[in-house]
Amino acid sequence: MEHVYLIYDHSVREFKEPADQKKFKSITQGSPDEISTSLDSVGVDGLLIFNRERNEWNLIFAKSLGLVAQRTARRQADTISRSGFLLSSGERVGIRSRLQQLTEDNIGDLHKTVQQKYIVSDLVGHVGDSRSERFPAKVYATKELEEKRNEVEKEPKQTTKENI
Repeated sequence: MEHVYLIYDHSVREFKEPADQKKFKSITQGSPDEISTSLDSVGVDGLLIFNRERNEWNLIFAKSLGLVAQRTARRQADTISRSGFLLSSGERVGIRSRLQQLTEDNIGDLHKTVQQKYIVSDLVGHVGDSRSERFPAKVYATKELEEKRNEVEKEPKQTTKENI
């Protein structure tokens, strides 16, 4: 067997040896972009390929895998490229081998959606300036609540047997 294929599953954050190595041999016949698209269609987050002839690992991510997941997979792949991977046959492959990432880092739609994730707030009822020396001890949500509080404080307290 010329190549060894390991699939990355982000839900468990690890590379595994697939049951059918031949299936991935047919998927990896195209360019890295074509392979990346094919990985999406078979439900694989990433593919780590060990080339026995050149003694190197090649890492390819599915198009749908986000940047954080790619970084996690890359760290796992770095570890595998240094210590190798123990196959089900008992053979350890890829010890101290070079690792090459063939696909670009994918930030997905992050550049389009960052501004939409912020919470809209107009800080209604906020009294005070954060630059002032004394910041208010209490912040009220609305003017009505502040006015009610002021009215309650202005009422004289009556001393009765119930209050004592």
